[in-house]
Amino acid sequence: MKIFVIIPILFSVQVWASDNFMEFGNVNFGRDFKEKSKWIVKAGVDYIQYPAVLPKFEGQHETIESKSTDDLNGYNLSFGRDFYIGGGFSTLFSIGAQYSRTVDKVIGKAAEDIDLDFSQTTTAYQVSILEASLAFNYMLDYKIVDIQPFIEFGVGAGQSELEKEYKSIGLSTVTDGDEDYDMKVKEDFALTRVSLGVNLISYKGLMSYFKFTGISYLKTNRETTGRYKAYQTSSVTEVKNQEDDLSETATVGMVSVGIGRYF
Repeated sequence: MKIFVIIPILFSVQVWASDNFMEFGNVNFGRDFKEKSKWIVKAGVDYIQYPAVLPKFEGQHETIESKSTDDLNGYNLSFGRDFYIGGGFSTLFSIGAQYSRTVDKVIGKAAEDIDLDFSQTTTAYQVSILEASLAFNYMLDYKIVDIQPFIEFGVGAGQSELEKEYKSIGLSTVTDGDEDYDMKVKEDFALTRVSLGVNLISYKGLMSYFKFTGISYLKTNRETTGRYKAYQTSSVTEVKNQEDDLSETATVGMVSVGIGRYF
């Protein structure tokens, strides 16, 4: 007798679980979730360019330009609210932070057939950014993965620190043949950016994103300290320069990928 009671109960539970799986376990927790405002947290990695400004140095074996664009690797974290408008349209307001730290070291050999480290150039970057952004999204509803193209506008501020060091040992047959360049540059800046990208949104609100960004930097302050010694000179030139109220602008690019979750 008990088995005739248990079988209907198990059948009812199975039907209930199947219905709820279709509603909550499907893409983005089902249509009700997609058509509501919701929170989102995202984390990603960036391949970013930064416009560097340094005292120019023309050595016998190395030239350091006064202006260059360097490539950095960074990480970002953001938190925001996605406001559903209707008809697949939504806007996302976020606040976020980005941190980049890159160290690049180049060893110069005395000659191809001589295993002697003749020079070393080290470039070290730290860049920190805080920003607010507003994105306009449109959802393309598919069965497995929803596709959401977007355009995003951001404003923010940050600080950078660049250390550039070059040193050559020189040859014993040349008087004062060594070269030395050691500079540190700290900058404050504001930025604006425009991004074009796409979100891929799937099971239980999990998502990933990919975007291209154009960034416009406005540098406001710069502090430069360091020293350099030129080829065949014995004197060392000290550099200490403070530049305030700057209005230097530069436009560079960035590529970002990451993951996130709606809740």
